[in-house]
Amino acid sequence: MIQFKRFLPLFVAAVTALSMNAAASSAPSEQTSQVITRTASQAHQAIARLSKNLYRQEQVQVPYTVQVPYQVEEQYTVQVPYTVQVPYTDYVTDYRQEYRCENVTRYRNEQRCRTVTDYRRECRDQQQCHLVPGNPPRNECTTVPVCHNVPYQRQECHTVQVPYTEQECRYVQVPYQKEVTRYRDETRYREETRTRTVTKYREETRCCKTETKTVFDRQLQFQVVVSFPQDAVLVGNESETLKVTLTSAQPGQVAVATANSLYGYKVISQSQSGEVINVQLGLTPLFDASNAGTGSLKGLQVAYQPLSDKFIVSFADSITHAKVSTASEIEVRDLATDALIEQGTASLLANGKMGLVVQTQLSAQSKIRAVVKTTRAGVVVSNGQLSFTSQAIYDRRILTAEDIQILSDSSKVQLTAPNQQGLNAYIKLVDTTEQFTEVSTKYVLSLFEMKNGKLRAINTPQTVTREQAQAANGEVTLAKLLGSKASSILKAGSQIRAQVDVKRKVSGSDLNDPTAFAVTTDLYIQ
Repeated sequence: MIQFKRFLPLFVAAVTALSMNAAASSAPSEQTSQVITRTASQAHQAIARLSKNLYRQEQVQVPYTVQVPYQVEEQYTVQVPYTVQVPYTDYVTDYRQEYRCENVTRYRNEQRCRTVTDYRRECRDQQQCHLVPGNPPRNECTTVPVCHNVPYQRQECHTVQVPYTEQECRYVQVPYQKEVTRYRDETRYREETRTRTVTKYREETRCCKTETKTVFDRQLQFQVVVSFPQDAVLVGNESETLKVTLTSAQPGQVAVATANSLYGYKVISQSQSGEVINVQLGLTPLFDASNAGTGSLKGLQVAYQPLSDKFIVSFADSITHAKVSTASEIEVRDLATDALIEQGTASLLANGKMGLVVQTQLSAQSKIRAVVKTTRAGVVVSNGQLSFTSQAIYDRRILTAEDIQILSDSSKVQLTAPNQQGLNAYIKLVDTTEQFTEVSTKYVLSLFEMKNGKLRAINTPQTVTREQAQAANGEVTLAKLLGSKASSILKAGSQIRAQVDVKRKVSGSDLNDPTAFAVTTDLYIQ
């Protein structure tokens, strides 16, 4: 009985808390917003039913928990280091004496002689006579020296170094490896169990503390009568959906948002009478120059149709609202003189767009300007009416059969090799033909090694568009085309042939594609 009295406050507090939670959870469901649908048969009023739950705050006594500390002893394990002597084998270098003999080459001086032939100059007088003409003739003699080289032999001696071998022996220090046992300290660990006192906490329930609880009080019911403006007329199967949301219960106020409506609405006034909230809506424009002006005509263009030999002005109108009437007048004028060529009202074309087929016979190379004057009207348009002007220009040249011939001419494309220095070697492509939007050009770049009068492909052909080539100034390095093989191929003396296949394709025209061709240039790597 004493124990029950001790815990009685806790029991009462718990029961009170549970009952308060049950009261809050038993509140009826509320509806603070509702989507209403308006049709042509509902005239100019729609009704929404909303409800809002009200709650009150009450203070109650509830038990609470506290963390109570207590101490316990616990065991834990630690790693204790200790040192041991660990033997290991090491090798040291030692020396021993060994008696070794080896053959050595030495030299001695020896006298060597040889007989050589030499020459000495020997001269003697010799008398030479000749007859001197005269009467009588006489014999005249003169003495002249006569010399000869006379050979003779003599002994020539000199000292020479003569090698000989002898054995030389001595003691030498010879290194060798021997094993020794050494010891090193190693740290090891052992587990030891120890005891410590730790503080822990347990939860205990105490009574009591005061808390504020939210309790359901009552539910307010509202009937919202939405009145639409007289100009917001629906006909046939037209319908609108709006969302009515309760923004305040005391006093009752609502907000109205359009979900899918033909008109733009805003709340002009609202008032509460008991459970009834009367809301009067007014019109607000859906369209103005920002969303229904020049930018609402998409893809306005002037195009020449070769098959019909006519120009067509076309555009797509993004504003197709049931309560907006749109009329567009199109003027076709000469781009240079601004002279009016033709005028007409935009109508639906075969491709589903709005526009005008120009009936005036014009040259395919004509340069013209199309002026579109658009007027929109309706209660959903700002100020009831909106007018704006848009224009498109056609000033490009039409592709002809003569152009196809020029695009097929290989002389209009030049391929050169301004630099032939090893890895820096590059080729330059210059395409002098006119660019047409109907023609796409691709270049296929190939490299061949020239050896013994034969060609061997050395790269994977790479394709680039005309726009990509222009962005690179028509230049491409051979190293880029060869990749990882460049260093082994682009060596001094190598002969390379570069070839570019030019392929053009025509689209949007009945003309044939230009004839494909190739241009080449030879490089002698330096």
